[in-house]
Amino acid sequence: MKRILCFMLVVSMFLPLGLLKVSAKEYTPYDMADFLNKLDIIHGDASKGGDYDLDSNLTRAQFAKIVVASSNYKNSVPIGTNTSPFADVPRTHWAAGYIKVAATNRLVTGYPDSTFRPDSYVLMEEAVTIALKLMGYTSEDFGSEWPYGQIGLATNIGILDNVDAKVGEHLTRKDAITIIYNTLNEEGKNGTTYIETLGYKLIEDVVLVSSYYQDASIKKDTVVTSLGTFNVKDNFDFSNIESQGDIIVKNNKDLVGFFADNKNEEVYAVAGVLSDDIIVNKNGRNEIINLSDDVITYYKNNQSTYSAVLPKITVGNSIKVIKDSSGQIRYIFVDDEDLKGPIRVSGVSIFATLPVNIDNATILKGGNKVNKNDININDIIYYSKNLNTIWAYSEKRTGIFEEAIPNQETPSSVKISGVTYEIEGIDAYTKFSSLGTLKLGQAVTVLLGKDGKIADILSGGTSFETIYAYALSSGLKEYTVNNEKYTSYYISVATPDGNTYEFETSKTYDSLRGKVVKLTFKDEIATAQAVNYGGASGLFNYQSGYFGNLKIAPDISIIDVKDTMVSENGEYLKIYPPRLDGVTIKESDVLYCGKNEKGEISSLILKDVTGDLYKYGMIISASERGGTRYLVDGVEKSTGTYFTVKEKTFSKLDIRNNQLEGVYAISSVDNVEELSYGYLYDSKGVKHTISDNVTVYTVNSSFDYVLSTLTEAVTNFSKYRVQAFYDASDSSGGRVRIIILR
Repeated sequence: MKRILCFMLVVSMFLPLGLLKVSAKEYTPYDMADFLNKLDIIHGDASKGGDYDLDSNLTRAQFAKIVVASSNYKNSVPIGTNTSPFADVPRTHWAAGYIKVAATNRLVTGYPDSTFRPDSYVLMEEAVTIALKLMGYTSEDFGSEWPYGQIGLATNIGILDNVDAKVGEHLTRKDAITIIYNTLNEEGKNGTTYIETLGYKLIEDVVLVSSYYQDASIKKDTVVTSLGTFNVKDNFDFSNIESQGDIIVKNNKDLVGFFADNKNEEVYAVAGVLSDDIIVNKNGRNEIINLSDDVITYYKNNQSTYSAVLPKITVGNSIKVIKDSSGQIRYIFVDDEDLKGPIRVSGVSIFATLPVNIDNATILKGGNKVNKNDININDIIYYSKNLNTIWAYSEKRTGIFEEAIPNQETPSSVKISGVTYEIEGIDAYTKFSSLGTLKLGQAVTVLLGKDGKIADILSGGTSFETIYAYALSSGLKEYTVNNEKYTSYYISVATPDGNTYEFETSKTYDSLRGKVVKLTFKDEIATAQAVNYGGASGLFNYQSGYFGNLKIAPDISIIDVKDTMVSENGEYLKIYPPRLDGVTIKESDVLYCGKNEKGEISSLILKDVTGDLYKYGMIISASERGGTRYLVDGVEKSTGTYFTVKEKTFSKLDIRNNQLEGVYAISSVDNVEELSYGYLYDSKGVKHTISDNVTVYTVNSSFDYVLSTLTEAVTNFSKYRVQAFYDASDSSGGRVRIIILR
């Protein structure tokens, strides 16, 4: 393929264009035809929808027109001519003007019988000779051996690159386009690229940044690029904004052609934002994009820096990245106007109102790719038409409407049972405002959107929906509503979504601490009842989406709780489904199993399945008189309680309110054979997953245990004898908790 002349944008936009460095890029025959079309050299067949008819042959008259259009004589063609340039080209011939200009300037010649034979097909060697003349070459450069002198010269300078025709063969339109394209992009006899002699420049890897249609402050007949601002004509294709490609510039100011290089562009939907990275989703798969301020960043078509734009990026934004030939990201465009919502799902009919194809759209819920059947009534959704993507959220919160901030006339946020939430969306605003029916002190269940803001209200009035939760504590406390204080009993609970709520009660429920309870409400007062709604057991297979023989909902919520005495407050930890992948869970360890209307498991309360609620450390010493000294997280601590445990024993520690309440044995891997950041293997080839909170100690020459890092263990693994301790096998929910480097 002929390699196109282009210029790398590695110098300041203030340098003259002619100083830019030349590089190369491949074009297809259709690209080359479009290239010549932009220069007004050829045009497609209007009767065939602009088709270039690349496989048909070209007549001598047609090629003469192309040659003149490729020269500095293109504007000297008369509208009509009074003379016939050749005996067989009357002045009425459609190409008479082009043939006359070409002959007058010695670009073409006729035959000895004074004919031109305009309807004969042009031969490859004839076309090559004419192209060489365009570039300033003469018979003195060809030599006397026709046509091989011309062919040899044309081959040497690149005119015949990717031309299929041979000497004596008729030229197809494809080959004619290739010859003219090559001619334009090679240096002529005078050392100047031929296209530059026509007043044009071809510049590679230019990004179209913005236009009037993105920024009304920009003139309608201009386009802003990474190289500066250029004039454009009315027929310019503005859909290429935010794309990278090659441009043809005339007189250093007019952009007459753009050729998008789509292969180096990717468009993503933002699925999440970390401290320095963006999590994006493409075709249902999450990827991390790590960027720096070296990347040229545009936010709403305004140039900025990545660090300045990062705080503005939210879930659902459209991200377009443009890469260089080595795959490195050079440009990033962030656009937040594409995302629409929030919308409350009131029924399946809602999908017909969305400008996305619901049957093949990418639907994301709970961080997973799902299908439309996984979207439930009262879910909050957002959509992107351009990305054909829908985001669904099912988070709810229940409590007492305590305060509207700054006031109920214009609420921007509200306080519900002591927690403040921002409001998004007109529906939630209206219902919480003085235009709605909600009153301070009433019970309310709200629906949260993608940023944890209130998108709508599920219910509000004198009663709550029934809640299943894990009881943490109960007692008596003081409340304030409408600036009035009063005392009431309460119960504090944790729901499977990992949130803590507090509700007023008519009595204390101390006896229910550490149990799963069913809460019902009357006049905003909760009544608690202990329940056991388990009924699930078996292998938790996150990859297949099943727990035992029950299907897991895409947005399943899970907490793991610590077994407690009635006198103790409950403890819990939110668990993400991948943590349980491959774990076999006993029925007795499932305290609550909630299901949605499809019969899928939507929530779980588990009893001490993961062991993640405990600390792990070493018993330093234990005696009846001295109590117990222990090491946890690199810190030595003590308690007056004596635990009958051997000294220097690594254990599972039950610590409550900073007091050691229990010590339990854990297992060891005495010789670790292989170690990575996520796993280790013992001498029998058994794989053990390393906890995210693993503690690593190095034993020094004084036999002290010094806090170290997993990086040290992995990087210098061969230097140490490595020992590990784990609370249970992976299949039982355990993890490697402690690693010792000796």
